[in-house]
Amino acid sequence: MSILDLFKKKHYVVIVSCGQSLAIATDQSSLSARRQLDLSNDHTIKLWSYLPDVVGQTTTAWTALDVASKEYESMGRAAARRYAYYGYNVALIEVAVGGMGLNAYWKKGQSGYTVLTGQITTALTALARWGTTWEWGFFLRYQAHADCATIAGADTYAGLLPTHLADLRADLPSATDLHFVIARAPDWGVAVGRLGLDTIRAAQVSIADADENASWIDTDGILLPGTDGIISWGTSHDGVHPTACGRASVGIRAADHYEEL
Repeated sequence: MSILDLFKKKHYVVIVSCGQSLAIATDQSSLSARRQLDLSNDHTIKLWSYLPDVVGQTTTAWTALDVASKEYESMGRAAARRYAYYGYNVALIEVAVGGMGLNAYWKKGQSGYTVLTGQITTALTALARWGTTWEWGFFLRYQAHADCATIAGADTYAGLLPTHLADLRADLPSATDLHFVIARAPDWGVAVGRLGLDTIRAAQVSIADADENASWIDTDGILLPGTDGIISWGTSHDGVHPTACGRASVGIRAADHYEEL
C-alpha cells in the first residue's frame, strides 16, 4: 500500500459552516488568531469552500487547509482547526453568501438551498472516493442579520427555522441525526436597524433547546474589544460585522461546545 493510499483512506469528521457575511472574513486581521489556532497535532484538515463574496476562496475540489503565514481565516476554518486539536481528521465544507436571508435565499425552494445542498453533496461524494470514510460532526449556522431587519421578517424566520433544519436532515446524505450548532445573533440592537432582533434571538434559543440534535452558542461581545482567553478579536469594522478574529472566535466556541456535548 502506498503512502498516497494511506492518506486517502483516512477517516474524517465532517463539519459544515454556513451563513451570511458574518461567517466569512474579507481582511487579514485574523493572522494572530490563526497562529494561535495552529496547535500541534498529527491530524489532517481538508477544505471544500464556496465563498463567492471573497476572491480566490471558492474551490471545486478538496484541498488541504495548510498553515501558511497568509492563510485566509473564517469562522468555519477556525472551527476546523480547533476541532482537529481534539484528535480528529476534519473535512470542512463552508458555504456563505453575504446579505442573504433564510426566507429569500436559504430555505428549501430558493436558490441558496440548492447551492448549499449541492455543494455539500458534491463534496461528500468526492470525499468518499478512493475508500475514504467519513461521519458527520456538526453543522454550524451563523445567519440572521438580513431576517431581523423587520419584525415581520423575524417572525417569518422563527417559523421557517425548524423546517429548514428538518429539510437539511432529510436532503443531505445520511443526515437523519445531523447536529446543528446555531450561533445566536449578536446583540446589534435597534440602533443599526435590527427591529426583529429580540424575536430572532429568542427563536434561535427556543428552537435549539427543543431539538435533541441542535444546540446554540452565544456570540455576544464579539462586536466589542475583548478576548475569550484564546484570541483577542479587536473591534467591529462597522458595528455589524466582527473582525476576522471575532469570526474565528465563533468557530472556536462552536468546536469547543460540540466536543463538550
